[in-house]
Amino acid sequence: MNDHRGEVCDIEKDNDILKVADGIVNRANPLPKSFLEKCKNLKGISVVGVGYDSVDIAFCRNNKISVFNCPGINSTSVSELTLTLTLCLLRKVTQLNNRIKSLAEGEKVLAIDNLGNELEGKKVGMIGMGNTARKTGELFHHAFECPLHIYSPTSPSNKWTSSDPSCQGALPHTRHSNLETLLPEIDILTIHCPLTLTTKDLITERQLRLMKSSAILINMSRGYVVNESDLYNALREGWIASAASDVFQVEPVIRKCMNRLDELDNFIATPHM
Repeated sequence: MNDHRGEVCDIEKDNDILKVADGIVNRANPLPKSFLEKCKNLKGISVVGVGYDSVDIAFCRNNKISVFNCPGINSTSVSELTLTLTLCLLRKVTQLNNRIKSLAEGEKVLAIDNLGNELEGKKVGMIGMGNTARKTGELFHHAFECPLHIYSPTSPSNKWTSSDPSCQGALPHTRHSNLETLLPEIDILTIHCPLTLTTKDLITERQLRLMKSSAILINMSRGYVVNESDLYNALREGWIASAASDVFQVEPVIRKCMNRLDELDNFIATPHM
């Protein structure tokens, strides 16, 4: 399987390959039932990454096809990108870069008018407590002394505490049982949860209106976790200050399928890096 979703059709046309394949190594191509039914000899699928929402798990379970993923393999890369996007939003790096490059003769951009905000001490809200969230939390806490506020209803209560059996050690944080208490408190929201039936549209207009008007949002999970149309309205109307996303409802990301987020100066997009 080739990397990214636009290439899946090439191999799908070659039914002879699908019929004899014992395994599939896949990055992000959708593998629905209609595709998997053609793989008569398939015994296993290896997902090069963490998320496996692109695979029809029910079909695989019913047909005894093993599905493997790689937990933690990209946690350092994703956590570093999360921090990068956070700093870019707070200091308005991409906005200022674009303004400076488009200056007309005689125009100026003064530093005193564009200082942005510092990260140190900001309250960081995080959705999810997996490997990527842990790495990200460590960066925020240790490097920038940011208090961490966590929402992760599927994680055990002792996660990231001294009694955590995963041996990752304690990471100071405040645990929230719902988003209604977390969102009004925080300055930065980073999202690291998998896409499931319960996390689809987890962040919509209702949640965005609970956040501070100065808050920023970074989505590192899956595109459908955040309602893109509601996010567009939030950024355009000033419910929150700015946002960045490495994931989109349609991938590979193309401008006509971004729900107009590409029109906004206070939004940063990266291609699921």
